[in-house]
Amino acid sequence: TGYYQDALPAGYTAVEYIESTGGQYIDTGVAAKTGVKVEARALWTTENQDSAFIGARKDSNDTRFLPIQYFNGTLAYGHKEWKPLSEAKVPANSVVDIVSDFTTAGQATIKVGNSEYKITGLGDAFDTGLTMYLGAGNYGGSASWGMQGRIYSCKIYEMQSGTLVLVRDFAPCVNTATGEAG
Repeated sequence: TGYYQDALPAGYTAVEYIESTGGQYIDTGVAAKTGVKVEARALWTTENQDSAFIGARKDSNDTRFLPIQYFNGTLAYGHKEWKPLSEAKVPANSVVDIVSDFTTAGQATIKVGNSEYKITGLGDAFDTGLTMYLGAGNYGGSASWGMQGRIYSCKIYEMQSGTLVLVRDFAPCVNTATGEAG
């Protein structure tokens, strides 16, 4: 937490993680579209959940971009369609490092711990027209699929003019005066 403490505004204290019961989320301000890479450390407190770690879905059609989703003990993703990664088991109460890279049109790479999954055939680049929520999914402007678990870190990169640029580096922290997660 020392690294993050130096980067926080006055009145905030770095903590190891922030915990969500399923009703909390952060609007990242980053577009939910192809050309994004997410690096995260997380823990889900129960396996029996369908929750978005980060992402958005425009409507009930195949209009989703969910780089990291959790479904009953396994990871999943959404690029237009929802797809489980049935081999990517993540038991409840286990801290896991995840890298979800959708920076190349038509394909993606998702790393879970030491395992890597190559995904091909994703089709054209896609933009939901929404921003991604962290700790839930942005479903047409409302939070859905809230995560029950802990967020230890989350970095978001965007492809900009052929260069991968870090655009968000979320640090778990609390407001010193109120104790609320920041």
